[in-house]
Order: sequence, then C-alpha cells, then structure tokens
Amino acid sequence: MITIDLIIHTLNNIFLNPYLAILVPVILKANIYSASDIEFILSQIYAILVVVYQIIQYLSDKSGPTRLDSQRDVAVVTGGSSGLGYNVAFLLASKGVKVAVLDAKAPDIPVALVKYYICDVGSYDDVAKSITQIAKDLGPVTILVNNAGVERRGSLWEMPVEDIQLTINVNLLSQFYTIRCVLPGMISANRGYIVSVGSSLSYTSPIYYGPYGASKAGLLGLYETLRVELAQYPGIQTLLVLPGQMRTPMFQDIYPPRQFLAPVVEPRDLATEIVDKIAHGKSGEIRRPIYVHGMPYLRILPWPIQRALRWVSNLDGSVIAASNTAIAASSTGSLDNT
Repeated sequence: MITIDLIIHTLNNIFLNPYLAILVPVILKANIYSASDIEFILSQIYAILVVVYQIIQYLSDKSGPTRLDSQRDVAVVTGGSSGLGYNVAFLLASKGVKVAVLDAKAPDIPVALVKYYICDVGSYDDVAKSITQIAKDLGPVTILVNNAGVERRGSLWEMPVEDIQLTINVNLLSQFYTIRCVLPGMISANRGYIVSVGSSLSYTSPIYYGPYGASKAGLLGLYETLRVELAQYPGIQTLLVLPGQMRTPMFQDIYPPRQFLAPVVEPRDLATEIVDKIAHGKSGEIRRPIYVHGMPYLRILPWPIQRALRWVSNLDGSVIAASNTAIAASSTGSLDNT
C-alpha cells in the first residue's frame, strides 16, 4: 500500500543522497545540460547542504557509550504479553539478553527464554516486589522498557471512576514506579537504558479518550524530567517512543479512513527499531508514522483550525463509529466482554 511515509522515505533516499547531490553540479559543469551560472551555484549549495545534513545525521546516530551486552544486561518489559511489548521481549531474547516481562496475564504463546511475572504494574508494591524477585532470579535490571498500557472509553461525566484510575495507574504511574525501582541500581553501575512508550495521543486526544490522552500527555513531562536528571550519567540512555495507531488488539476496532496520511504502525517494525536503538546505546526519540512529527505544532493553532483538522483526519469520527459498533454488538449479545 502506498502511503505518505513511503513516498517521503523514497524522496529522502533520492534527494538527500549525498552521492546524487554531488553528482548534480558535476553534470552541470560537464555541460551535458546547458546550465546558467546561478543554476550551477545553487546545485553546489544543494550538494553542500545534503553532505552537511548527512554528517549531522551520522554524528547523532552513532552508537552511545552503553551498547547491548548479552552477558551483562537484564531487561524488564512491562505489558510484554502481547502487542509491541511481546515483540520487544522476543527480539531482546533473540539477542541473548535475559528478559523478564511484567504483565497482568501470561501470553498465549510464551517466548522461549523469557520469564513472565504476573504483576499489577499500577501498584507500586507489586512492582517493587517483582523487581526484587527479578534481581534475585536474573540479576540487576539494566534495561527497562515501559510499554504497559490500557484504554477505557467513555465520556468524562459517565466513565466509571475505577476506569479513570486504572488508566492513569497503568499508563502513567506504572512508569514512575518502575523507574523508581530500577534507576538507583543503574546509577550505581552507571549503566542502563530506559524506554518510555507514549503515544501520538500525547498531543491530541480524541473524543471518549480523556484519561488515556491525559496519561500519555503526562508521559511527556515524565520523560523530559528523566532526560534532564540523567544528563550527568552518560552511561544511562533514554528513549521516547511516540507511535500512531498500532495494529494491536487494543485498537483493533478502530479503522482510520485516512491510511494514506496515517498508516497503521506494525508492532514488529517498531519493536525492531526500538531494539536497534537499545543495542547501539542511542538516546533520542522515535515518532512513527511521519505525521507524528508535526503534531506538537498543531497545539499552537487556534481551536477552529484544530477542529477542522480533526474533522479532516476523522480523529473523533473513527472512535465514535467504533464505540457505536461496540454498543450495538453488546445490546445483541454478540460482544465478548470477558
């Protein structure tokens, strides 16, 4: 399927290729094409800018001081029994890393060599107890992938308080709890890697997603503070992951109609990118698909423009359609709510 991400990726490979950029002024200089002086000068500027851009990219992407070591590293993945977390746990285990998963339930198909711990990540006592046990079973935690998440839908004045508390506890407070439990050991060893999985909804929350959007927005503040506080510890790297809609069970009933502009993210592809960053000790951010890069800037626009863009993207309409379908199915007894 052709998407805007694929088009931009293809254009980047063409127009930001330093070899092709350098070739342009060479061709013009050879008089193969009768170029004016200004065209030749512009081609030189273009080539220089592309080369500088690629050098900056190389310097920013080069490996950090803490590369993955299968003999030393122990990884904890929250919410690792399905979706993105399952794929991250699988890929880390395939690299020989000792992996522990914290989840409220065991996976349908456990990953070989991965240890599963039933844990309510929204409870600090449960998290602390599990991290202590993992340290005894596998060793001190050096990699933390905060991926656990739940979603509950409903209007703010009708949603049960229990659903609001569950969403905030699992999506936001759990990351405070896990970081608090593993970070002292990472600081002592000056070795560690912390991944915070947020969402594109950190910036713009759709209808019926108030607690979910608020919890994901809170992760931005948590990550910014974490990144600043850890600046004095070069051995500890951080990564913020902000995906759009992923092809996971959590959002399987929502069908975005603008898939050309907003393609669904494949968990395996995103997990591969996350694990590659971990393996090379690279700090930074991952935003997928391409439209997520522009979402922070939407917030500065006047509300009428934001509202128009929400209508064009059908951000709220797709959620309403999914909710209406669920209500209809529930009323006929065809929806499994277990």
